[in-house]
Amino acid sequence: MSHSVRDRSTSIAARTVAQSIRDNITGMAKQFILGSTPKEALPAFDRLRSVGVAFTADLLGEAVVSEKEAEEYLDRYLELFDTLYAVRDRWPALGESSTDIDWGHSPKINVSIKTSAMYSQMNNAAFDHSVEKAKERLCPIFRKAVETGAFVNLDMEHHGLKDLTLALFKGLMEGPEFSAYPYTGIAIQCYRRDSEADLHAMIEWARKRHVTFTIRLVKGAYWDSEVIWARAKNWPVPVFESKDETDANFEKLARVILKNHEFTRLACASHNLRAIASVVETAKELRVPAEHVEYQVIYGMGEPIMSALGKAGLPVRVYAPIGEMLQGMAYLVRRLLENTANESFLRQSFAQGVEVERLLRNPHAIGKEHPVTSELPQASPEYGGKGPFQNEPQLDWTLAEHRVRFGEALQSIRITFPHKISPVIGGTPVDTGKTIHSVNPNAPDEVVGIVAAAKKSDAKQAILVARAAFPAWRDTDYRVRSDYLFRAAVQARKLRFQLAALQVLEVGKSWSEADADVCEAIDFLEYYGREMLRLAPQRRMGHAPGELSHLIYEPRGVCVVIAPWNFPLAISMGMTSAALVAGNTVVYKPASQSPVTGAMVYELFKAAKLPPGVLNFLPGRGSELGDILVTH
Repeated sequence: MSHSVRDRSTSIAARTVAQSIRDNITGMAKQFILGSTPKEALPAFDRLRSVGVAFTADLLGEAVVSEKEAEEYLDRYLELFDTLYAVRDRWPALGESSTDIDWGHSPKINVSIKTSAMYSQMNNAAFDHSVEKAKERLCPIFRKAVETGAFVNLDMEHHGLKDLTLALFKGLMEGPEFSAYPYTGIAIQCYRRDSEADLHAMIEWARKRHVTFTIRLVKGAYWDSEVIWARAKNWPVPVFESKDETDANFEKLARVILKNHEFTRLACASHNLRAIASVVETAKELRVPAEHVEYQVIYGMGEPIMSALGKAGLPVRVYAPIGEMLQGMAYLVRRLLENTANESFLRQSFAQGVEVERLLRNPHAIGKEHPVTSELPQASPEYGGKGPFQNEPQLDWTLAEHRVRFGEALQSIRITFPHKISPVIGGTPVDTGKTIHSVNPNAPDEVVGIVAAAKKSDAKQAILVARAAFPAWRDTDYRVRSDYLFRAAVQARKLRFQLAALQVLEVGKSWSEADADVCEAIDFLEYYGREMLRLAPQRRMGHAPGELSHLIYEPRGVCVVIAPWNFPLAISMGMTSAALVAGNTVVYKPASQSPVTGAMVYELFKAAKLPPGVLNFLPGRGSELGDILVTH
């Protein structure tokens, strides 16, 4: 067979397999998605309502990456309202209602929205700005909801958007345009550890404003990613790590909502029979008006539960996604994870056939029987009792205290401008007779630092001083050298807000990138300090008869560090601390664009009481100092 025939056969086979995979995925998607457009989904809405089930329409797509995409998403939602409004009157009201709304209290048109699709630059570090920009796009949607008499609900997404979404909802409802509109709601995720505090805060907000709104109580659909993100960032995991804790919290929060039914309506969004039964009985116990409770299920999941709720005469609403498969890929993955999870109620009840008594056990009791234990850090004797290395956690901008402290740091450090920076050789500042200015690249009139620029003679002197300091530093016990790094890390943590704020103003970094740079500098100090403790002890090597070998590490002498401006603290600290802890002395020249940040490297080691001459600071122009340093 010729190559061309064989290649053609392979290509045909590949296309056939690809088409088969595509068909399978498309078929799977249709199980959870009503249609690619609102008009295409109308027959499915007709079928749902014909069996007494209401819906909430959700347009697939989230976390837009451009303003053009956000505008398109807004247009899609406005089109959705118009499409549903055009056919609303052909749907009889559900329940024994004498009005034109379902069950006498709920609009036929019900829409759910993800706030991440409202603004492409949603960022907790720019909290108020993000809320205002997202509100600009949500206002037309809320106006359309008022115009069509529709219910509109803000969905809750991942950790980084939770507080933004709560603030956005309150901001919209506190304005005069929508404050009196009765058909609004927001989701609360019970798998979040702070969900109870958020719920009480929202109820208190409603109490003070004398308004009533709906809370869609859900378990939460981002568990896997929340755990992975938190562990990757070395943050506390924001969600409960066992399903039993989440189930118990769901029942607890449902009771809180029902007890406060004069301010909150409950949308019980669960496929767990125990959770649903708990809500039904609690509502009876607390004599909650029927119009303050409804039950929600996801399209394509738990149809037997939906049917049972309908037969019991309870108001049922289906969460109904609409959109192309590509737009809904994240949604589809979440549904597949829920269906296949070992702890999934649906899987245990319908696929695994777990007995009803076990499924209906009190989750509080199960949690006590099987408590979640945190993993303890492994012992690391090679690090001299310091414990294993862990990355310094970056600031979590969802915490208001971090945003406030960073803003205060920016203000306080500006008061100290311009910093007066001089070369330091052998522990002594040097007056060079000529200066250069370091300015804010975003405001060139703002002088961050006035720097005494080192000359060639200063460079030669710094090298001589470093060479003279080398023998004593080389012979300093490696544990003492490591301890200087650990002490510098402690000082960097104390000043992390100021160090990051300085980078924002001197090199134009964003808040997040500036903080990450400081964290990386701390990481270098902690990591290299530990590695020295691990590597320095003499090791016996070799097993040949008559041979006895020892492995030891020796410093090389004077090390020149010439740092870039784009990671002015992290890379500077990484190169400097590695050289120092290994027993070398250092001549350090920061980038010309970031001499003030570079000076902080010297100041941190000065605060750690590093001996004079071991680290020599040499700010100046690269054109004057570069050749003599790299060719010495």
